[in-house]
Amino acid sequence: MCYICGKSSNKIIHFPACGYVQQIPKKNRKYFEELKDATDNGYVYCRRCARIALDIRREKKDLSSFCRKNGIVYQFNPSDGALDVLSPSGEWKIVVSGKKHHLWLYHKNESGRKTEGPFPGFHSQKVRRDTICDYMKYIIGHDIYRIDHPLYGVPDKKPKPGTKAWRKLLKREKAARRRRSIRYVIKLLDEVASEKQKKKRSPEKLSRCEVM
Repeated sequence: MCYICGKSSNKIIHFPACGYVQQIPKKNRKYFEELKDATDNGYVYCRRCARIALDIRREKKDLSSFCRKNGIVYQFNPSDGALDVLSPSGEWKIVVSGKKHHLWLYHKNESGRKTEGPFPGFHSQKVRRDTICDYMKYIIGHDIYRIDHPLYGVPDKKPKPGTKAWRKLLKREKAARRRRSIRYVIKLLDEVASEKQKKKRSPEKLSRCEVM
């Protein structure tokens, strides 16, 4: 993973997917293999890169509580600067975009259609929220709507609330959310282990980064 900065006097670090990277001439680019190496040398995030990280820290308490109750798993993805979100019924990305650096939401295509955009296989949602927590609430609402209005097939008739069948349905849905969360965590752990293996195989990190 490479982190990029421009002239050393600016002391600003960017994720590779940051739009400002394209404005830095290649001859003025400096690469860091580890983010800690940059911050230890006095570098700070650019405004666009920092937005998601700052919001996560600011909303951490409410965000963690809401996600635990609703079976949502989220993880910051340094490769594209997005917040990856796995809900019980879908995959999402929350990113900073636009000149005013607003938060935008992308949803993974359910129909297999191809869409153009910064994230292949994802399409932008026509909804705007000011906080990550508000987007999480929208995501859960979207999941509930999709359960009642699936894209394919006829939805099963739901049991009446309060009945034994209704309680069984709630248990099944909770178990399904838990299984999806566990699978996503395992996937993240595998990715971390894979990254560690790559670093062990290539000791000359900086030179490899510059070639990339």
